Amino acid sequence: MELNILRWISSSQSVSFYRDFLGLTVSRQFSPTENIDIVFLKADGPFEIELIEDKQVPIGEIKNHNVSIGIVVKDYDRILNDSRKFGVLKQEPVKLADNLECFFIEDPTGVGRQVIKEKY
Repeated sequence: MELNILRWISSSQSVSFYRDFLGLTVSRQFSPTENIDIVFLKADGPFEIELIEDKQVPIGEIKNHNVSIGIVVKDYDRILNDSRKFGVLKQEPVKLADNLECFFIEDPTGVGRQVIKEKY
């Protein structure tokens, strides 16, 4: 695994975002205590996100400013269209190089995501 990200989140909302919207798959999940839920989501490569919900920490107390994480996706155009449709698009696509294009969205907890077009 190349990258592991730890987040305090609302698990059902965030799992749905990463699984249904970005196409990641749940690789494992468990609850080490009755107040903590942990879910790991995996992309196609060696990338995994660990989502942690601590039910004792209100979602409003979580600060996610100035954090952005890049994810390479296969279904770039669908995710871009859905981002516009669901109002999560924060920056329209930009071409950073001849073979690199991306746009920025925000997940349900306010963390920025750079969605990167898979190279063909």
